[in-house]
Amino acid sequence: MRVLKAYKKTVSIVNETAIELYKGLGREHKGFLMESNDKDNGRYTFMGVDPEEIIQSDKDSLVITKSDGTKDVRYGNPLERLKEYFDEFKIIKPAGGGGTDFQIILEYVHKHMQDKLPTSIIILTDGYAPFPEEELAGGIPVLWLLNNEEVNPPWGKIARIVV
Repeated sequence: MRVLKAYKKTVSIVNETAIELYKGLGREHKGFLMESNDKDNGRYTFMGVDPEEIIQSDKDSLVITKSDGTKDVRYGNPLERLKEYFDEFKIIKPAGGGGTDFQIILEYVHKHMQDKLPTSIIILTDGYAPFPEEELAGGIPVLWLLNNEEVNPPWGKIARIVV
């Protein structure tokens, strides 16, 4: 069984639109941005870049294109094949354990990615750790994605996850 590291969270975006956040992920990569407005549950957005697999329906089949370009064609009703595809995954929920050091993230970027610096950095955290000086980001925009209302980073953009 394959493992899909995914979970459902609701994010409240502060001072940014979903499109602005998506643009910051890098336009030179394949990506996706899906937005919806559910009358009962509110608006929700899914976004990402460099997917491991791209899933498409093609008349009477489901076509799964892997990141290396290989294709897995599954003939039959595409919706039924999609359900079967998702049944192949074991869904796990990530768990934290403390020990966050934000400075290491920024140092790594500048030490190992000088030839191709990211257009932005998104850090998912509870924020209970010392924040590095803004200068360490070297001008790269940082989005702090926090799961609480208590912590307020001293710099960068902030979005919050409502659990």
